[in-house]
Amino acid sequence: MKSVTLVLTPYNTYWYHNSASQEMLILGGFFISNFACGYREYQDWKFDDSQNASTSSNCTLLEKNEGLIVLSDLYSELKKPTQVRITRQNFVSLCDEWQEKVCKHKPKEVTIKHENGHFPIEVKD
Repeated sequence: MKSVTLVLTPYNTYWYHNSASQEMLILGGFFISNFACGYREYQDWKFDDSQNASTSSNCTLLEKNEGLIVLSDLYSELKKPTQVRITRQNFVSLCDEWQEKVCKHKPKEVTIKHENGHFPIEVKD
């Protein structure tokens, strides 16, 4: 099982505590740098195929590809950058769960796991 753990900083933002893989670092980076608690920016994009097939922000490139959301490091120097591939529905569920568990309650620690194609979030106060 892969995971990334993020901790609440004194500035009321999240930062990396540890990660089991580059993929999970990318996913954690998306939530702490790009998404934060700005869910509405990605709300329409992820399902509207008439909108651009890709978008990016601080450090993460997101692409819609055959029913998947593909996240990668925007500044990767690798010929084949590491990617995180998530079904659109799992991406929506993950964003909803982040909004509910993290944005509303600001727990001291957040762990995102990757289990059988799903990405559950666990929090600790």
